[in-house]
Amino acid sequence: MTWQPISTAPKDGTPFLAVCEADCGTRNHWIVYWAPDDVEDGGSWVCGSDAEGLTDLDLSLNVPCLAHWMPLPAPPASEE
Repeated sequence: MTWQPISTAPKDGTPFLAVCEADCGTRNHWIVYWAPDDVEDGGSWVCGSDAEGLTDLDLSLNVPCLAHWMPLPAPPASEE
């Protein structure tokens, strides 16, 4: 897994790990997914892990701080 430009991130609702620009002014890593019907302009990035209460990372309306993304790793195998 390597970091890829946010412009190539999936917009099918798949959650992924995203990182903000260094000068964004907020935390750097987010678990994010695309919500196509979230706003009038066709969608927005929505944060799925949000301790600071920032749930809408709409790149068309807010500072475009998301810079790169990568798929989430697979969960650990269960031990039986």
